[in-house]
Amino acid sequence: MPYALSKFRIIDLTHMLTGPFATKMLADFGADVIKVERPGTGDDSRAVGPFVNGESMYFAEQNRNKRSIILDLKTKEGKENLLMLVSKADVFVENFRPGVTEKLGLGYETLKKTNPSLIYASCTGFGPEGPMAGQPAYDATIQAISGAMGITGKANGAYSIIGIPAISASAALMLNMGILAALLERERSGRGQKISVSMYDSAAAVLENSMVRYFNFGIVAKPLGNSNAAAFPFSSFHAADADLVIATTSEASWVKLCETLEHTELTEDPRFLTTEKRAENWGELEPLLNSILGKKKLAEWIKILRENNVVCGTINTMKQLADDPQVQDRQMVSDMEHPVAGKVKVIGMPVKFSRTPCEIYRSAPLSGEHTEEILSSL
Repeated sequence: MPYALSKFRIIDLTHMLTGPFATKMLADFGADVIKVERPGTGDDSRAVGPFVNGESMYFAEQNRNKRSIILDLKTKEGKENLLMLVSKADVFVENFRPGVTEKLGLGYETLKKTNPSLIYASCTGFGPEGPMAGQPAYDATIQAISGAMGITGKANGAYSIIGIPAISASAALMLNMGILAALLERERSGRGQKISVSMYDSAAAVLENSMVRYFNFGIVAKPLGNSNAAAFPFSSFHAADADLVIATTSEASWVKLCETLEHTELTEDPRFLTTEKRAENWGELEPLLNSILGKKKLAEWIKILRENNVVCGTINTMKQLADDPQVQDRQMVSDMEHPVAGKVKVIGMPVKFSRTPCEIYRSAPLSGEHTEEILSSL
């Protein structure tokens, strides 16, 4: 079966989450991703749970469809083997701290001599320049430093970390997008180049609305609980038996909500005439809406709201998400046969192709599983 990136080879020196997430997508697109691991422990994420038969499911999710090779890059032989791999590769990806690959003699200037058309992609916490360049980083620390944590949490309450590794994931998507753009440009120019992506920069990119509000209006965003600074109402509410989220983003959608709730008098109330007024008087509007919504159960409200094209949603647990027919119909939960763990569940690929579909064609590799196979092919 043809895949979108079947002809491309990726040399993957990434570890933990951001880098492996990006290269997993390339592997799902069909690229031959060769994961280079160090002797002994391999990728640090192999030690991160949960485990099935001693195998990390954290590692398995981020490294399916890849091949693994063990190379000691501190030795002459290890470097020579890596350079041979690079000479036949399209992309080299690493997420070491700035300067590490240069110390190993494997920086961009060295590798491009071996392969001038190589795309060299680097992902770090803060990028290669600036006073924070050499500092280590994890998702939680970047959430704090970037201001993402400073706008998350209950209004007038404690700050909170976002419940998913949002910064790592956004950096992975930026890295993946950069690699694909560089490969497309190379089809025209025939030349490689270096790509630099940082978690800190990626956080700034996805915080654009809060940053733009500060740049242009001097507004310092603060936690608003489940509300949205740009639209009111856009929050969670209480039905009779459970909570739900309702989102309005325009005056028309506010009017539609009031009509659906059968309380059109709210649209004429001077306190709630505009988004700005509703934000200013949110302390009065929120309990009113909760009082109305509390008269019916969740399932009944979801049916009524969706029939009237009001944007809404239940607040699901992971079990409810996994059992959701929408998730199943979109094949967002897949089975993967692992040589040690057996059949395990992993997340499906969110990008759907009509002609070159993505699939899980190889389980996450055991440490060094393909070393002999890859070296013999050189």
